[in-house]
Amino acid sequence: MGKMGWFEFLPTAKKETITNLMWQRVFWTDHFLKWDPSDFGGIEATRFLQKDIWIPDLLPYNDVGVYDMTKNSLTVPLSVTYEGKVSWLVPVTMETICMMDVTNFPFDSQHCLIELGSWQYNANEVDIACESDAFDTSPYIHHTQWQLKDTSCIRHEATYSTGRYSSLVFSMTYERLFSFYIRNLILPNAVLLFLSGLTFFIPCELGDRVGYGVTVTLALCVNLIIVIDFIPETSKTIPNVCNYFLVSIFLSGVSLIMATVSINLNWIYSNILPKIKRKATDQKNAALDEPMENKSGSLGNDEAGQGVFDILPNSRTQLRKPAFGKVNDEDSSSPRDCCAMVNIKMKSFFSRSTIRKIDGVLGAMYMIGSTLYTVLFLLSLK
Repeated sequence: MGKMGWFEFLPTAKKETITNLMWQRVFWTDHFLKWDPSDFGGIEATRFLQKDIWIPDLLPYNDVGVYDMTKNSLTVPLSVTYEGKVSWLVPVTMETICMMDVTNFPFDSQHCLIELGSWQYNANEVDIACESDAFDTSPYIHHTQWQLKDTSCIRHEATYSTGRYSSLVFSMTYERLFSFYIRNLILPNAVLLFLSGLTFFIPCELGDRVGYGVTVTLALCVNLIIVIDFIPETSKTIPNVCNYFLVSIFLSGVSLIMATVSINLNWIYSNILPKIKRKATDQKNAALDEPMENKSGSLGNDEAGQGVFDILPNSRTQLRKPAFGKVNDEDSSSPRDCCAMVNIKMKSFFSRSTIRKIDGVLGAMYMIGSTLYTVLFLLSLK
């Protein structure tokens, strides 16, 4: 018979193992250790060291560490009664495999197994069974990151080429305590994602808009690197929290791109449009000065004078058409008219007030969307 008293366990999610510190209690009957108390002065029980009597070779089948069953052989003796009943009570440390599903990290629950059995003796020679259906958790020390939910013990029997073997499968279910990860990982990421929306509200003239966005994006990347240290390196299950952090980095990158576009539009308004306006004004003045020169040089010629008065009104009318009327094919061929029209159209579209309004609307939408995304993410995990 076998029973485990659980003292403490140390899960290692990075290596997908679990280290258990337990009190192993094994009971069996050895017919070669029976005696008559009356022949030995009324002695009904005694103790022997492990090296002095036979003990079963119980080993964890899924062990990944160095399990040493003789670790306390010289310090922890075995108790034997006159009826041949042996009690082996010894503390053991087992590091076993525990395949973890971290899809819902840090709101995940894990189920680990320890299979304990004889390595040399088959079921006909050594048949083991559970003394109880669960662990004795009275000496259990509560873990700071995990909460024990359930334990069980079942007998398992398997047949191999060398015979039929029996083993004990101890199972444990524990749940991760998530408050640490909420405070130190998810909430900081949510705040950084919200702050990345402030990129839209920084004036373009300051020049720190892109630098601020890059800083927030790098902070989100660092947060993702910290999360990776808590999860196993596997491609079978991808934690949803990693997807959340990746989307946060993507959204921060989108805000950075839009801020760059806004800065370029503001630069166009501040540098390109004034040049276009000056060029259009110079062409307009040159067009108005040309008829006046023809007028001063042809005062005695009636036909020339008449031509002057014909050109001057037409020139002024053509300059007004791009701003207020439809430009015909003849007017559109004039460079000064095209420049004037482009100046007016671009000025109305790239005005600073319009750019700031667009930035404000996009920033508000971004902040509201990022907040809703974080809330929906947390609700989906729970």
